[in-house]
Amino acid sequence: MWLLICDKILRFLILLRDHLGKLVDGTACKIRVRSVAQGELLAIRTACLMASALNLNVVDIEGDCKAVIQLCVSEGVPPWELLALLGDVRSLAATRQLNFLWCPRVRNSAAHWVASACFQNSLPVNWIAQPPMGLVRCLFPNSM
Repeated sequence: MWLLICDKILRFLILLRDHLGKLVDGTACKIRVRSVAQGELLAIRTACLMASALNLNVVDIEGDCKAVIQLCVSEGVPPWELLALLGDVRSLAATRQLNFLWCPRVRNSAAHWVASACFQNSLPVNWIAQPPMGLVRCLFPNSM
């Protein structure tokens, strides 16, 4: 029997945008994880599953945790606690062209906006279909 102690509560989100930057889909979740890296990999795995479910073949998956992005693109052996999640990510990536890219947090204001709204429990239920003006400003900063 295994005892998994989950001592961190994290919120992760996924913003699915088309080639023009328009918001197509997304999710914001609260999860309990053992480490931040585990939470980051759960988000990346969810993004890979979304790409697969939507039958998208060429997808850029951006994350702000450089170490986790490096794990996704390397062929090295990861820490054992991340092995299963990373195996899923690598398996999903092998069936389509998924590119894992590091994006500094300061350059991803849309993700930051959604995470903040989620954290404050102020993210509207229909935030995908009708993005709030604050999110629209983040998605298209030069068009306002």
